[in-house]
Amino acid sequence: MRMPPGYASTAPKDEEDFDAALPVLMDQQRRWLINALARTYGPHPWVKRLNV
Repeated sequence: MRMPPGYASTAPKDEEDFDAALPVLMDQQRRWLINALARTYGPHPWVKRLNV
C-alpha cells in the first residue's frame, strides 16, 4: 500500500533504527536518504536530522 503524499509518520521501531543508524551515516548516504525520503514522502521529519 502506498501512503498519500505528505504522509510521514514513523513507527517507534523505525525511530529506534534511525537513531542507531544516524551517527554512522556518511555524508553521501545522508544525501541519498534525504532525496529518497523527499521522493517517497515529500516533507519528512527525519530530513532536519539528516542535513549535512
